Amino acid sequence: MERIKMKTILITGGSKGIGFSMARKCLQEGCRVILLARDLKGLEKAKQELISLGFDSERIFINVADMEKVRELKKMIEQLPWVQEGLDGLVNNAAIEILGKTESFEIDDMERMIRVNAIAPVVMIQSCWKALVQKKGSVVNVGSIADQRFHEIYGIYGASKGFLRTFTKHVAQELGFQGVKINLVSPGGTQTPLLDEIAAKHFKASDIESTLKTIPMEQRWGTSDEIAEAIWFALSGPRYFHGDDIRIHGGVAS
Repeated sequence: MERIKMKTILITGGSKGIGFSMARKCLQEGCRVILLARDLKGLEKAKQELISLGFDSERIFINVADMEKVRELKKMIEQLPWVQEGLDGLVNNAAIEILGKTESFEIDDMERMIRVNAIAPVVMIQSCWKALVQKKGSVVNVGSIADQRFHEIYGIYGASKGFLRTFTKHVAQELGFQGVKINLVSPGGTQTPLLDEIAAKHFKASDIESTLKTIPMEQRWGTSDEIAEAIWFALSGPRYFHGDDIRIHGGVAS
């Protein structure tokens, strides 16, 4: 009986960073999780780490999924366990962050980022539509404050997240009438391995230090756990909170 009542949450990019923190949060709240990511080893490591924290392995399902291959996503969703029983939550967290000036931005990189950051979340919602309606579930798209905070090397990435913000508000006018809630959570800089990689590649240590000094709340990056808390609120909070955007960035100015 307990198993029937257990909520099912599907998380893309669920093996590390914000996605992993969100998986842990969902498990803490008594849910079972389906974690999707490109790397099997990363997924297996994430599952073992969650089990080592005391979570039941039967509440964790992992599956390799490449969000670039958008035409394969629907078939993949159809083969996942639990989804046919209905889906309580979908977290579109997977993203690619490639930075560079527009004049020299490679078309291949542009296409990859648009597929993963913009098209894949739409296809995931399409593929999970019936399962979400069945449970009157909730969708959270993970955006970025880069959609409105401007920098010369964030043009394409920021635009991909801007698409996600606009799409979320439009599709809310469809999903809401079918009982499905959808919102956006837009983090600022978040301390993850990806942030470390991007910082090392694109910014001087002095630039990072200067940026941190402009963040009113504790002059630091956010943590993946803090972002997961915001996503959980958007996912499980008031039903009347719908079609909106939580921007979590420590109060940094636009």
